[in-house]
Amino acid sequence: IRAANWLLALNLLAGAGHRFERAFEGELRAAVREHGRHVAANLEWHPRYRGNHYLANLAGLVFCGAWLDGDEADAWLAFGVRGIETETARQFNPDGGGFEASTSYHRLAGETVAYATAVALALPRERLERLARLAHREICPQHGLRVRPLEAGAVPFGPTHFERLGRIARFTLAATKPGGRAVQIGDNDSGRFAKLSWGVRDGAEDALDHRHLPAAIHALL
Repeated sequence: IRAANWLLALNLLAGAGHRFERAFEGELRAAVREHGRHVAANLEWHPRYRGNHYLANLAGLVFCGAWLDGDEADAWLAFGVRGIETETARQFNPDGGGFEASTSYHRLAGETVAYATAVALALPRERLERLARLAHREICPQHGLRVRPLEAGAVPFGPTHFERLGRIARFTLAATKPGGRAVQIGDNDSGRFAKLSWGVRDGAEDALDHRHLPAAIHALL
């Protein structure tokens, strides 16, 4: 999540016309590579008990892999994209609700999937073609997890992934009261994947205003 937010901030500033010093860009590139290596080697994976932490690991690999180049970055990117698709189907129920039974963790996990999906959809065709030719290799010796190439094609996800994304958005809206605040069910630590917009209540951030999530997903779809 930290690496993804660095890169989101970098791209927002660059899009606004800011130019960074070469020394800073070099330091950031090295830091992002170290983040990617650490995440890949320490994935919070379990054959049964895995949740939003592992989902964030995968999204981080998508962000780091997309921004960097080379074989190592390609492996992170392919593993992250495949994992995001698999875990979206696993961690969100058929009605779109997050399996951790918390409306706030549903928001956190939903943001994670939406942003990672957006990055993957923006990959240039040449990069996707390279990921389709990727050789099988181990990525996380700790768990024996391996990278497989992506399916050849212009879109790195199947249609059921986008259907589940739409249901994630609809679930959020269904769990939102008429005043715009989500019904609080389960844990709430106000966690966000990236805070590009937020609701305000009585002059402060409203952690129960989740309407930015369906707005982001609808814009993406």
